[in-house]
Amino acid sequence: MYIEFKTFLEKLVSIDNEEWNCIKKHLHLKKYKKRDILQHAGEVSKEIRFINSGIARMYYIDEKAKELTCQISANNKKLNIEDRFIGDYNSFLQQKPSNLFIEALSDCEIIEITYDDLKSLYKKIKKIETVENIIKSKWIESMQKEI
Repeated sequence: MYIEFKTFLEKLVSIDNEEWNCIKKHLHLKKYKKRDILQHAGEVSKEIRFINSGIARMYYIDEKAKELTCQISANNKKLNIEDRFIGDYNSFLQQKPSNLFIEALSDCEIIEITYDDLKSLYKKIKKIETVENIIKSKWIESMQKEI
């Protein structure tokens, strides 16, 4: 269930059993059906999502009511670290409304961690901030390449 996520974390930092048990308490496994909307524009991104299985996309709707995809994330070992996560990171960090939608393109199993749970983990396990900083820098790097 959480093996993929634990393997991902262990590639970034070493985690002992006590730390992993603490982290696991803050993770939420959710299942979504194809075409489910995980987040609507106007909502605050309260979770960061790790794709355990399936494919999801993040998109916005332009002034002509056209959907424009800005990110596709999937469980694919060939993808970069940041491509296993989906979420409006700016909305998540600032806790302000997003202008983006997130949709399941297939049936998905997703591991989510809320903003509050992540902040709580920072206080208990300092390595979590290192993980977030690595993901953040990879995400920025990925965005730069796309631009």
